[in-house]
Amino acid sequence: MAGVSVAHWHLFKFIAWFLLPLLFCARDLDRSWFTFHGWRRVDFIVLGVALVGGIAAMMVVAVTPGLRAIYPSWGQFPLSDRLLLAGSTLLWTLSWLAGWEFMHRYWMARRALAVLPRWGWLIIPVSETIYHLQKPWPETLAMLAFSLALTPWAIARRNALLPFTAHLIIELELIVFLAIV
Repeated sequence: MAGVSVAHWHLFKFIAWFLLPLLFCARDLDRSWFTFHGWRRVDFIVLGVALVGGIAAMMVVAVTPGLRAIYPSWGQFPLSDRLLLAGSTLLWTLSWLAGWEFMHRYWMARRALAVLPRWGWLIIPVSETIYHLQKPWPETLAMLAFSLALTPWAIARRNALLPFTAHLIIELELIVFLAIV
């Protein structure tokens, strides 16, 4: 029964985070928000900062009991099992990450700015932080910082690809961390 509920939760995330927002904005979808067109050197520097920040975050995971409890090491398993876990975790991550970023950095951002042009973007960090209150406080604070930094970046650049890529880098680092520690 637990497998059914997990499958339903994944389906819910896909529908609520990706499919519904996509349907709501399909008529006026601005595809340029999802391309590398217009990227500059500074965008790649920000990705480098995300890479280094993700490594620092893994160090925090290693020494924080609450984070270790929700992100347990796979190091005790044989390599073949760790690779299988890494592959399945990667698929799971890709299943929700695209929707999460699309919903927050594109759909919600555009709608919030239409209602509150100057401060509407703050709805996104509030939303993401509230969702992460179920996690240990270091992860919640990290998500708040990530959102406060990359939501206005995405809006100013009219491009959601950088936050998506930065978030993906951090999630990939977590998978590697779990597999080797």
